[in-house]
Amino acid sequence: MKILTKEEEQAHYNETLKGGISGGIAGLALGGLGVYGAAARFPAFRSLTVPLRAFLITSSGTFAGKLEFLVVMRILGWNWKEKKRKIG
Repeated sequence: MKILTKEEEQAHYNETLKGGISGGIAGLALGGLGVYGAAARFPAFRSLTVPLRAFLITSSGTFAGKLEFLVVMRILGWNWKEKKRKIG
């Protein structure tokens, strides 16, 4: 296990936060587009209540944000391991 400096820890935090936010925004956009498309295409979907539609949109944003957060964390983690191997 590598001991991180405060600067490395802050850089890791900033990058994962950026990844989570960008993934969440993209997920909200795709979720909204999906709900809009489903409402236009399927009559049964139009009968869903507004709170349920809002839940579908926000849950897709949450899922995408978490997924992107984990992807960025892994990418940064792998880069740090490679640095450690080269140094050590």
